[in-house]
Amino acid sequence: LALDQDTNPTPANQFFKLESKMAKDLIDKISSSVELNRIKELMKLYCTGLSGDDVSVANSSNLSEKNIGWTQSDLPTSDGKTIYLPNVVNKYQIKDQNFDYYKVIATHQEALLEFGTFKYDPKIKPKNRKSLKIHNRLKKELNESQEEHATRFAKVLRAIPPFSSDPQLASDLFEIIENYRVDQKIIDKYKGLRNAFINVQYEQVIERKNSSELNEREAMIEEIIKFTLGKRKNFKIRRGFTKEFKAIIGYFLTLKRIDGSVEDSMTV
Repeated sequence: LALDQDTNPTPANQFFKLESKMAKDLIDKISSSVELNRIKELMKLYCTGLSGDDVSVANSSNLSEKNIGWTQSDLPTSDGKTIYLPNVVNKYQIKDQNFDYYKVIATHQEALLEFGTFKYDPKIKPKNRKSLKIHNRLKKELNESQEEHATRFAKVLRAIPPFSSDPQLASDLFEIIENYRVDQKIIDKYKGLRNAFINVQYEQVIERKNSSELNEREAMIEEIIKFTLGKRKNFKIRRGFTKEFKAIIGYFLTLKRIDGSVEDSMTV
């Protein structure tokens, strides 16, 4: 660049303005951050290979914030066709750790496709025996409510009290439960990603809201979410609700079975 400066200053100008490929490659090499536009095609191949479905990868900043289930607010849940990833990751001082973070959040979303989240069928019986008993009771209530069986989970739940008066709660709870089931499968199947996956979950627990600032129902759900992210002690449960919390966690633990299905999550 220096030798060419006198006769053709354009390459040097482009380099120092970070407009040339050489400059961008150098910055990428010395920077710890990872940008989505530089790994987008790689992440698409990665997610398509694991899920078996031809998925697209998009910038999560294009969507409204979401704060249910696995992530705090910046990582929307996949819609079954698109994997949403942040524009840049610079959480850590080591580049490989930032790339691992991309892999963790991408795997969490592609696994929803891989493990059948979007293939829920209320006519299919759950595999877990404990879930099966509840499924049969649920099916009876559905018959009595005269709802069609060929529906997605939200419509099924919204037909049943108490969710009929709060349909958003039904959708939110299913998402929390199903995320937990899928995450257990990821941790079991992808051992090479296990440590990074658990570390990201731990960070999510730390970054979430303080339950003491929430009302009773919100606080209960918040502590349940923290359980699904790996928290195992020092839960902040309001007085009088400990028994209910333990019962709920008991249902979650049935989903640790390797053969658990989305129908099991629906039953829980």
